[in-house]
Amino acid sequence: MTTQELPTGRELDALIAEKVMGYTLDYEFAETLGAPTVPALRDQHDEWGILPYYSADLNDAWAVATAVQQRLGDAYYWQLVSLRNDQVSALIGHEYVLATRVKPVVRIVAAGPALAICRAALALIEMGVATP
Repeated sequence: MTTQELPTGRELDALIAEKVMGYTLDYEFAETLGAPTVPALRDQHDEWGILPYYSADLNDAWAVATAVQQRLGDAYYWQLVSLRNDQVSALIGHEYVLATRVKPVVRIVAAGPALAICRAALALIEMGVATP
């Protein structure tokens, strides 16, 4: 299964934390807590630093979009578009794309906005466009 096929869930959240956000994960209590912890996030939201729900929670996914945007700079844009059948498209491209109709750098269609953001961020990392 490729990263673009991973469903919403803790496996994808862990991949986002490591590859996109640049966090080191601690698996010591993963079975007990249901997910690994993120030592860098301890005491920010909870005492454990529980792995955020990047692929399911739009607030957590927006942190991913913000982190990637900071790496890309102002010449890039994010666009979320609601499609039919409860699908969402995440587009990431250069600022001139809208005016010139040049293809976006990444276009991902997923079952929801958080999943679309996560898959788009991973695609940029895999392309070498936005490295942590």
